[in-house]
Amino acid sequence: MSEPSKDYTTDEILTILMSREVKNDDVMIVGVATPMVWAAFTLAKLTHAPDAIYHYIMGNSFVYEPRSKILGSS
Repeated sequence: MSEPSKDYTTDEILTILMSREVKNDDVMIVGVATPMVWAAFTLAKLTHAPDAIYHYIMGNSFVYEPRSKILGSS
C-alpha cells in the first residue's frame, strides 16, 4: 500500500476540519473576506451537508445564498 500524500497546505487541512463541523441543517452567517470559510462550506455541501445554508454580509447588506427553488430552476 502506498504512503498517504504529504502534499497539502495548512490552509487545506483547516478547510477540511472546518467543513467537518458543518451539519446538514446548519445556517451559516459569515462576514466578508473569509475565503477559507466559504471553501469549507462548499466542501461540506458537496460531501455531506447538501441542505446547509450560507449567508454572508457585504458592507451593510445581507446576501442570501441563491436557491434553485427561488430562482425557478429544477
